Amino acid sequence: MKDLSPLQLAGFAATGAALLLDWPRAFRERIADRLQNSPDEKSRRALLAAIRRLGSPKVREQQAKLVSDAVPEAFEHVIVALQAVVKPVVGAQYICRAASISSQELRMIRDAGHIEHRVLAVRRNTQVQYDKADADDLLRRHREFVFASRLETALGTTRYATEQLVCLGEIEREVHPGLALINRTLRLVEESMNEFIHDLESKGRAGKPSDLMPLGTAARMMGGRPKFWGAILAAMREGSLPFWLDGAGKFIRRAMVHREDIAPFAALRFDELSWPGFPFRQTYTQLDAAEVLNLDSLQITRVASSGALTFVPEGVAVITDREPVHALATTYIATAEIAHRTGLPFNMVPKFMLRYPEIARHAAGWVRADFDLLVGGR
Repeated sequence: MKDLSPLQLAGFAATGAALLLDWPRAFRERIADRLQNSPDEKSRRALLAAIRRLGSPKVREQQAKLVSDAVPEAFEHVIVALQAVVKPVVGAQYICRAASISSQELRMIRDAGHIEHRVLAVRRNTQVQYDKADADDLLRRHREFVFASRLETALGTTRYATEQLVCLGEIEREVHPGLALINRTLRLVEESMNEFIHDLESKGRAGKPSDLMPLGTAARMMGGRPKFWGAILAAMREGSLPFWLDGAGKFIRRAMVHREDIAPFAALRFDELSWPGFPFRQTYTQLDAAEVLNLDSLQITRVASSGALTFVPEGVAVITDREPVHALATTYIATAEIAHRTGLPFNMVPKFMLRYPEIARHAAGWVRADFDLLVGGR
């Protein structure tokens, strides 16, 4: 300091005063500016070393605390410290532990460009730093989603019903591309799902008028194609489709409806082509296939045994392609749908159909075209 001219001393004093007037923000901004304009790794390391000297044990305790409190990043791991002063960053372990994902999965997200990051070379090694804001957004989205199966378990509905609800705007889909990359299963924003279930439950009426039947049973009047569950459940949420809640269990078993209130929905179709780009699942689980075909668990097993559908394992379920299921639904009419169309009890349908030996029977039901021609809606 003794070798500095009065002008230089005045300049240092002015700079110091400016930094102190807006401490620590001005100090951090000055460091960030120097880092961003440093030409190479060597100069950045020299700057970091200078900052650390200002807060080292060799200086006065008050000064050391002032500097370390202002830029704590400079006293952490050297690799993170260099750029964290400019923009907060985190390491891979921080993300993997919080999101319960592997380092390989994080690398997939990174390589696909779904999280901001930088790769630093340190001697012969490299280390990846992840933008903390991007990482925290990914972690928040991870905390706030649930898989679609959560809704389907609560309602007793199919995956394609959930897809319809999302397309209709009844439930919000979680769409972070990084999360979708490592698991393509349909994800829902949990708050949106809970709001939907709450609204649905709140519309249920008390009491139990006569001539009611469970929603799941009433829906079996709809055959030949997937049901428009989205429209049905949206109408129930809105209050335009009356229903009564009875007992406990899955919603479609507890929700009791008048058959005639469900009948108009049989004429409605959900057109997937109206939602281009939506990742509609191209397979059905065995339970979902049975629902489309209006079959119970024993009947769908017989269909599989007949060779009409081939199911293969996927996780804890077995799945099959959608199109063969749709073809069967178009071709055959099941016992449950015939019961609705004829007004007969379910268990009387097979005996009734003995009157029409010309209508061929298959594991999935009777030939639909012949039934329509010979029996119709009687």
